[in-house]
Amino acid sequence: MKLMFRLPLHLLLYCAIQALAVKIQSLPEVNSDGVIQTELEKSVSLVCEPDSSSDPQGDEELVWLRNGAVVNLKEGNKEGRSSVCVTPVIYDDNGATFTCRLGKNTTVSASVTLNVTYAPQISGSDYVMVEEEAELLLQCDIWANPPVSSVSWTLNGIRVDLEAGGFTVSNDGFKSRLSANKAEKRLHEGTYQCSASSSIYGVHTKLFYVTLTEKTIKFPLMPMIAGLVVVFLTALLAVISRWDKITKVSSVSMTSSVMDGVGRAVVGVWRAHTVLDESDGPESSPEAPDRFRKLPSSSSLNSLRMSLRKRLPLRSVQVNSLPENPTWEPTKEQKKTNTVRKLTRSARNSISGVYQRMQRTREFTREECLVQTPGRMCDGDEAGASTSHTPRRTPGRAGATPRRTPRAGATPGRTPGSRGRKTPEAGVRGVRTGGGRRQLVRMAALRSPFASPNTQNQRLKFDQDLESVSSGLKRLKRLSKAFDNIIGRDDSNCCSFPLQYQYKGTFWRSSDEKAGSKRPTPRSYRSSSVSPALYPELNPRRGYLLQDTGAAKHHQMALHVPKAPGFAQMLKDGAKHYSGLEEAVFRNIKACKELSQTTRTAYGPNGMNKMVINHLEKLFVTNDAATILRELEVQHPAAKMIVMASHMQEQEVGDGTNFVLVFAGALLELAEELLRMGLSVSEVIEGYESACKKALEVLPDCVCSSAKNLHDVKEATSLIRTAVISKQYGNEDFLANLIAQACISIFPESGNFNVDSVRVCKILGCGVTASSMLHGMVFKKEAEGDITSVKDAKIAVYSCPFDCTVTETKGTVLINNAQELMDFSKGEEDMMEAQVKAIKEAGANVVVTGGKVADMALHYANKYKLMVVRLNSKWDLRRLCKTVGAVALPRMTAPTPEEMGHCDNVYLTEVGDTQVVVFKHEKEDGAISTVVIRGSTDNLMDDIERAIDDGVNTFKVLVRDKRLLPGAGATEIELAKQLTSYGESCPGLEQYAIKKFAEAFEALPRALAENSGVKGSELISKMYSAHHEGNKNMGFDIEADGPAVKDMLEAGIVEPYLVKHWGIKLATNAAITVLRVDQIIMAKPAGGPKPPQGRKDFDEDD
Repeated sequence: MKLMFRLPLHLLLYCAIQALAVKIQSLPEVNSDGVIQTELEKSVSLVCEPDSSSDPQGDEELVWLRNGAVVNLKEGNKEGRSSVCVTPVIYDDNGATFTCRLGKNTTVSASVTLNVTYAPQISGSDYVMVEEEAELLLQCDIWANPPVSSVSWTLNGIRVDLEAGGFTVSNDGFKSRLSANKAEKRLHEGTYQCSASSSIYGVHTKLFYVTLTEKTIKFPLMPMIAGLVVVFLTALLAVISRWDKITKVSSVSMTSSVMDGVGRAVVGVWRAHTVLDESDGPESSPEAPDRFRKLPSSSSLNSLRMSLRKRLPLRSVQVNSLPENPTWEPTKEQKKTNTVRKLTRSARNSISGVYQRMQRTREFTREECLVQTPGRMCDGDEAGASTSHTPRRTPGRAGATPRRTPRAGATPGRTPGSRGRKTPEAGVRGVRTGGGRRQLVRMAALRSPFASPNTQNQRLKFDQDLESVSSGLKRLKRLSKAFDNIIGRDDSNCCSFPLQYQYKGTFWRSSDEKAGSKRPTPRSYRSSSVSPALYPELNPRRGYLLQDTGAAKHHQMALHVPKAPGFAQMLKDGAKHYSGLEEAVFRNIKACKELSQTTRTAYGPNGMNKMVINHLEKLFVTNDAATILRELEVQHPAAKMIVMASHMQEQEVGDGTNFVLVFAGALLELAEELLRMGLSVSEVIEGYESACKKALEVLPDCVCSSAKNLHDVKEATSLIRTAVISKQYGNEDFLANLIAQACISIFPESGNFNVDSVRVCKILGCGVTASSMLHGMVFKKEAEGDITSVKDAKIAVYSCPFDCTVTETKGTVLINNAQELMDFSKGEEDMMEAQVKAIKEAGANVVVTGGKVADMALHYANKYKLMVVRLNSKWDLRRLCKTVGAVALPRMTAPTPEEMGHCDNVYLTEVGDTQVVVFKHEKEDGAISTVVIRGSTDNLMDDIERAIDDGVNTFKVLVRDKRLLPGAGATEIELAKQLTSYGESCPGLEQYAIKKFAEAFEALPRALAENSGVKGSELISKMYSAHHEGNKNMGFDIEADGPAVKDMLEAGIVEPYLVKHWGIKLATNAAITVLRVDQIIMAKPAGGPKPPQGRKDFDEDD
């Protein structure tokens, strides 16, 4: 057996033919090892034939094996001579062994092995982020045959210094690793290049971008959790095991802690009271007992504020209603709430409670020394137990209390808490809890020196106490003011409140303790930044005002509401200001996304309708995005930019408004993801601009066809059908035919097409299929006279009323008899008849007027066989003049032949139950054509009118540019595929924005699929698969049951090139404009009604 091999460099067909015709001496030759050297994308032909000794007749059956598996051969390629052609050679063919043997004698065989060589293919992670002091590892995977001879690494264009950088390199021919145990930013950050050198194909490289981030602290979370669980379980077990002991000790410890707190409160109050009292001067501060002088004074303003606020709540004392030296006589007639109760609320809560508790534990003579009872001085020489100065209550008065009050004569030494106690704190600790504590509170209240008298015998005693109370209140007022000054300054430094209360007043140093002292000069002070939450008496909402109660006149409080610092200070009151990503950019993106989501469900033939009721309470039921946005009256400034872009799309090409909204919303949504990933706004904008430019360059390559003859009704129908199907799915063929006829009838040979030349008349009743098209105009009017039909009509058009010409001035006519009256009216009739007769003699047989029609004029028009039609709209008059070629006359004069118009037929007919006047041209040379729409509801007819408007605009766009693109998402997927490849080739961070721009195109076919009830991801996957195979026209088959794809050119789903071109450009510009906004500044809205938002000329498009 002989085996022959050859390696031709042409296609499979030629390879097979030449292989069957070659001779045994063909090349390439098999080397001594039985290996054929070849390359990728080449062809290998193997020919096998037995020699004459093994098969003399030449009909021996041959069998081919590839790696031991039988190769299927065609009939005629098995006997005598057999050939196998491998084309093109791929990676899997490397090392493949082909064996040829005889079918009957398997021992006779020959084999050959393919050795496929190819250039090095290098792969690896492009972007690597490593924390500082962590291990850096770069791996370069090399796929080559023959294996590369050497691999080298460079950092920022310089060969890697292994010693200086602490690098380690390991190579095995197919993989190269570069590692560093401890990464440092100055040594290891940059661009690495892996270079592989091949003996056949030269050097190939791969770039790695390494970024070092700051080191993050990693907590051993699991060990910490395990430790906490162990500690918790241990504590729980300890508590359970000692529960009996805990319950026994709890009552004792609670009692001890309560009394300790009471003792500390007494000492703290005295300490704070003494510090505040010292602020008024040394001459007015009373001496404290020796035992309290030894206690350290608090110097911290914070501890002073907290101790005073919690333990000695001083309020602003209101004593303006009391005289300087109150007595019993002027106050006995007043109610108790006006005098004693006020004093009880302000003074007893702050002084008497502390006074009574300390009185029960004192061991010195003068009890006034403890709390400095106003009006009493401490001598320090007296000793012995002193009696209480609180007036004793009568049994009848005391009966008002729930429990019996101890006698006033009881000495403090007999109280339970005074046994063996040397300090006030120790004395308080000895007080029994339970009922004893409540009894102690009542005793303190009844023994207060400020309680009201209850008997006539105690009035004198009360007068003396009242004088001391008045003096004490003055001192208390000074303490309160000093407290406000200190706390106000402290709060202004450590706290900030939205409101600052400023108080300006005058207070006097108290001098009534010393007789004969001069009245001091007033000293002004100011307390700023006082918190209304801490001091409710300063809060004007609660009705409290801080007043100078000792002065002769009242002082006012000034309320100052400052503005926040920064940019807001430059704006007027009521203005709003937002800045930054969270407040400005993300808010704008959110508003645009919500608007895009609103119209996204209306995209495509299966889009849902929206029910919109505008400010005039007019109802709209449609899925047309332009109508929805026009009636929504969007107020958000960022969303308005997207709305303006869609309006511009409508003005430019008349269709594709929803495409702009959906695409712009997708761009902004993906831009938000990039911004949250860490990209800056400028990088996103730069990437979007580059992607938009590339998309517009790639878009001409997606063109699948072009319009050839727009005067052909069949071809025009197929081109308009796609625009109509999105609005009227199911009626697209019928309506597209009507639109094509209407457009072609007014399309001149010069190529100038006017959209306004196609008019629409909506008549309620019947169905959509009853709609029709005619050359001319249709008006929902009735003829004014008896003449209702005229053929070969000569039309005179007047913009004035069809009546006698009257003067602008008024006149007076004197009529003496009946004959003169008859002659006067007869002259007017003769003049009217003369005017109508002149019109008839000029050749006109139809009169169209824009004003009222007089009865006398109508009488003579019937007489001379003139058809009279009245049109109220001046725009209808203008369009009629354009249709019939007439000139609108301002006066009732006879028209000239040049001023009259011509129409083949003018007649009054009834469509449904509506009377209409038709101006019809028999030939297709009119300037205007009309589509008569029939429908069951007004909303349905309005939607059909919008579909007709889109179809007419599509015809206009095709007149400008005849190029066509495949629809149903085919163009979008092709652009996304091309832009993704372009983004991968870009080196900077803009590539992420370019890839997101490409991803935004997927939102359009996804919306089509979701609105049709199909899974969008599955559809997009199939479309990508079809486009990667080279089928650029494959789009979504909306008529299939599932996510199927179909050739859109064959299905007739095509779109004008300009619609996509302007849509991409406007949507990108709108999205970039929104992203460029980093501040939102809104002035305070002005009052009064808003200006009208309608058009300047409301009847422009009627």
